[in-house]
Amino acid sequence: MSHDILLTLWLSPAFPVGAFAYSHGLEWAAEAGDVRDEAAFVAWLTDLVEQGGARTDALLLAAS
Repeated sequence: MSHDILLTLWLSPAFPVGAFAYSHGLEWAAEAGDVRDEAAFVAWLTDLVEQGGARTDALLLAAS
């Protein structure tokens, strides 16, 4: 798949929008008690950057 097609999919209007669209579940993690202090937040954020959507976003940004 070409980078142009990936970028088009990434910018698709089918992706969520709004205040909580890109929180990656932080509200739920906090409500469930998984993120309750700075250390837990750093661990959650590290996982997001290394394995989640933020990594994909960074790869797409670098490719563009």
